[in-house]
Amino acid sequence: MEDTTTILKAADLRATFGPGTGKSFLETPEYRVGTARRDGPGEVEIHTIDTDIFYVVEGSATLVTGGETQNPKTVGPNEIRGTTIVGGNARTVGAGDIIVIPKGVPHWFNEVPEPFIYLVVKSTSR
Repeated sequence: MEDTTTILKAADLRATFGPGTGKSFLETPEYRVGTARRDGPGEVEIHTIDTDIFYVVEGSATLVTGGETQNPKTVGPNEIRGTTIVGGNARTVGAGDIIVIPKGVPHWFNEVPEPFIYLVVKSTSR
């Protein structure tokens, strides 16, 4: 079997943590790996085929999951965005936490009081 092992070096990852950054490092038909940084709240997201797996590197935020997405709109294949969530579960997440958001679950970082940096793995189930 061919060895397709990939090692993402720490220095390369750190370089993507600055303001306005974020990068996809590896994409296969089954998963994508990258980094993300948030300096404020975002939109509600719903992924119809991807499960999000996040490892929080730095910072904290309030993550709202579940509930009903307000003003949903399709922004791309299998991607829906909205303005807020009504009736969801709000949780504080921070450095060292791992977050797994199954496909189809609305999620929203609605409070981001400081830079929030995380590793992103999107597992695709088609």
